[in-house]
Amino acid sequence: MSRRELPQDWMQRLADGALRGADLSEAEARLKADPALARAFQRIAAENAAIRAGIPEPDPDRLIALNARARMAATGRSAPWRIAAMLALVAIGFGAGWASSLALRSLGPSPRLAGAEELVAAADAAYRLYSVEVLHPVEVGAGERDHLNAWLSNRLGGRIAAPELAEGGFHLIGGRLLPGPERAAALFMYEDASGARVALYVTPGTGAARAPRIETAGDGLTTVAWADEKWRYALVGAVPRDRLEALVRHMQGAMI
Repeated sequence: MSRRELPQDWMQRLADGALRGADLSEAEARLKADPALARAFQRIAAENAAIRAGIPEPDPDRLIALNARARMAATGRSAPWRIAAMLALVAIGFGAGWASSLALRSLGPSPRLAGAEELVAAADAAYRLYSVEVLHPVEVGAGERDHLNAWLSNRLGGRIAAPELAEGGFHLIGGRLLPGPERAAALFMYEDASGARVALYVTPGTGAARAPRIETAGDGLTTVAWADEKWRYALVGAVPRDRLEALVRHMQGAMI
């Protein structure tokens, strides 16, 4: 652990249980020697505990029933059934980091991305939940971009940064930490001059790169999912498909 590392960074890693050996001993010694740091660490630990406590543990039998209901809805049931099933899956499954398979239709010829349905469903659910927020669409605003990148990098276990999308007409609003299908996930929210929003959902990958795969939820949302050796990504928004694809091409060449 570097002496130049910011206190909030190594304290967050300590709270996440990510420090070992000499780094752990050094961190504990710093807290013991500095009461102010110790109090700050206690706040971070309390916030982590509150986040964990706020994520409900779903009832497995109910999740199975909801998943079956969603599959029935996707086979041609009425629109109200589809909407009810989707909302139930988002409300119960998303909070626990669980993503069900929504009725998605592939529009691209690229190879199937491992876990694509779960990734896309989680990204879509996050977008639906936060893109409509006026006052609190993000936890950390774009004005604290460096802190946002460092915080999410520490929580996800690897260096990650919000890509710049100004060339595509979007500016960063900020980001937040989310539970993912398997591990923690980051959500970066963007907005254009007309108020349209897109969100980039990022979670640790499986070590295999995959070409972009395009999905539509059938209600105006389009999602592009892809992966590199370190991360899995999903860009989602209620914008034209060609515009979303252009943003993805830009990110693949310039981000993370």
